[in-house]
Amino acid sequence: MSNPHKGRTGCDRVLNDTARLIAGLEIANRKNGAFRRDFRLAAVMLPSTIQRGFGCIKVARLACAAVFVLIVERLNSTVEAAVDKVFIQFDDAFKRAKDCAGGAAVMSLLPRSGIWPAAFAHRLLT
Repeated sequence: MSNPHKGRTGCDRVLNDTARLIAGLEIANRKNGAFRRDFRLAAVMLPSTIQRGFGCIKVARLACAAVFVLIVERLNSTVEAAVDKVFIQFDDAFKRAKDCAGGAAVMSLLPRSGIWPAAFAHRLLT
């Protein structure tokens, strides 16, 4: 059995990938409060860096920190959904998998929590 999507190339593949990206973001926005919160925070924070006159490199670094949180949050949701689907009964492996994914999501907040305040403090002090 072959996957019909594996043969896509060029613009067809880009369009298909974009459609999946949008669908995934819509699902995350509806079902994941942490993703929704972090997305809204990024939507406010990133324009404020441009408004305050941050340079392109600094804006890119701050954007990477914000997007990193969103990526890890989506991966956390994916692991949790897969574990919920596969494990019918509670198991130690079930708990470990969900705890590890949740821990990764929390750890992804650390760089953003340091980089953003430092960037704004530096901007205010210089």
